[in-house]
Amino acid sequence: MANQRDYISRPICNGISVPENKINSLVAEGHGQQILKVLQKFREQNIFFDFKIVVKDEIIPCHRCVLAACSDFFRAMFEVNMKERDDGNVTISNLSPKAVKAFLDYAYTGKTEITNDNVEMLFQLSSFLQVSLLSKACSDFLIKSIDLVNCLQLLSLSESYGSIRLFDHALDFVQHHFSLLLRSSDFLEMNFEILQKCLEADELNVPEEESVLKAVLQWTKHNLETRQKYLPNLIKKVRLHQLPEKTLQDFLHSEEHLLKSANCSVIISDAVKSVQNFSGLFPDARPSTTEKYIFVHKTDEDGENRHTFCYNIKTDKWKELPHTHMIDLPGSSLSSYGEKIFITGGCKGNCYRTVRLHIAEPFHDATDQTWCYCPVSNEFSIVSAMKKPRTMHTSVVTLNQLFVIGGKTRGAQETRSLLDVESYNPLSKDWKSNDLSKGKSQSDLHSIKTRYLT
Repeated sequence: MANQRDYISRPICNGISVPENKINSLVAEGHGQQILKVLQKFREQNIFFDFKIVVKDEIIPCHRCVLAACSDFFRAMFEVNMKERDDGNVTISNLSPKAVKAFLDYAYTGKTEITNDNVEMLFQLSSFLQVSLLSKACSDFLIKSIDLVNCLQLLSLSESYGSIRLFDHALDFVQHHFSLLLRSSDFLEMNFEILQKCLEADELNVPEEESVLKAVLQWTKHNLETRQKYLPNLIKKVRLHQLPEKTLQDFLHSEEHLLKSANCSVIISDAVKSVQNFSGLFPDARPSTTEKYIFVHKTDEDGENRHTFCYNIKTDKWKELPHTHMIDLPGSSLSSYGEKIFITGGCKGNCYRTVRLHIAEPFHDATDQTWCYCPVSNEFSIVSAMKKPRTMHTSVVTLNQLFVIGGKTRGAQETRSLLDVESYNPLSKDWKSNDLSKGKSQSDLHSIKTRYLT
């Protein structure tokens, strides 16, 4: 009887007893595409239109829901109280009827073909009507087509249509092919903002910095009357301190009239002084203008025989250098800064050079001395001394300074290791102690300590 009562109490639907709380989910595959097909049929049959686009005296009927679903421009128009929404039509003056119809074809079908002939038209309409997927597709198409002939044109196009992605790719291409572009007439038509961005980049691909200076001069003289005002800003983007002093002096003399009229003489004169005082101590050379070497210096245990080698990473070749006057004490540390090599500290006594044996020495006669070696001129000189004597420490160049970290100071083997950091500015020739306990202001130094202090 109980089962009979349960059966009788079930809900009845059209005379059929159904279990309570039963749910069936229906997911219609391709439903979205089916809706698009139906809307496209409505369009083909000219039925249910509720909006009109007027372009060049041509009236194109359409459906609001399709426009709003595909275009942020139309969606915003229909959401706010605009005259076009109430009137049921909008006039578009900056697009052609062909472009509007191409947009509608895409809106109703979700499909379009992008070609060399129509990509600019599609890019323009997708930018104006804010059709993000179509705009990205056009941008991707153009990125794959960037070459020496169109790269500057695409830079201008990307700015006009607000495509950051295309702009970044085109600018990167221009920077990496800058030397080749200098030979073309297109370079002379480059706008000031783009040229300035190129000159700022470390990635600018030039054989030497002098070619950057020549490019600035060539671009300026192409239209001197209108471009002379830009010369001071452009000259400052050239890394003048990376040029030889003679090149700067010759430029100052040969372009004296132009430099004076553009108020640039002081900029060049200051660069000459910087090169005279700090040549080789500027670490901002563009990678394309430099060659990377691994420098190896070895002093035998007797302290007499010295060997110096360098390895050219690009050519994969080793070369033994002539006898150097470099002093490298046991426990000293070596780091490169610009074109110079700095050797810090070490032990003045007859200590073992092998690290394992050097650590076990009963007494460390550490020194605070610092030396600077120039491989180009093979000159070796002493510079400002560190705050503390150090040996078996680490040195590293970062943040445009030379840092020495940890190590042992002068004293018996039992003396505790140093846990502090000193920094040296090769331009001001000053050493500073850096207290790592001061918190947030020393976060960079704490990172250096964590990475290099062992």
